[in-house]
Amino acid sequence: MFSTVKTLHLLFNNHDKRLQTEMNKDIITKLKFISTFEIGQKMDSNNFKIESNNIMTPIKRFIYGDSRDNTIKFLNNTIDRSFEIIQSYSNSDRKSEIILCSNIINDLNKSIQGLNNIKETYKDDKLFTCSIDILIELIDARLTELREKNPDLFISLIQQNELINETKISNTTLREDKDIKTQSTSKDKHKNNS
Repeated sequence: MFSTVKTLHLLFNNHDKRLQTEMNKDIITKLKFISTFEIGQKMDSNNFKIESNNIMTPIKRFIYGDSRDNTIKFLNNTIDRSFEIIQSYSNSDRKSEIILCSNIINDLNKSIQGLNNIKETYKDDKLFTCSIDILIELIDARLTELREKNPDLFISLIQQNELINETKISNTTLREDKDIKTQSTSKDKHKNNS
């Protein structure tokens, strides 16, 4: 009975981790998407596409129920969730999670240009542009706070590559040590059998 409960717990735990990983990938993809916006492009927040500003765009947006409100919700949710991911991994001992945080920080910095381009596209809508300004200010403030609390997360791409190479070297050394121990154990067994 106990082993069945333990097995079920492990299955659900692994499922939760995979689900969380997929959700994180989705948010990171959306964050990268924000940074790609050029001036004049509009967001189809229902299908996550970039639309050019032409005569059909307002009609299409009306028919599909896309609006600036949806765009602001999408932007706020993506930025908030990005910071939640950073928060959940920022104190990790795993190099891969620290690198993930660093990459998200870089993407947040890049997203500011996309947000400025979106703001320029809607420059005649003062309330919308103020909402974008507030979002940019919040990104800056939260990144400043993160930099003070966790300076290790603000590593450069060069430092990331060094960490990745250290991990590869460490993994190679571990495999070599394991191979040597396996060979040694195998020789000992062979001697004992002789």
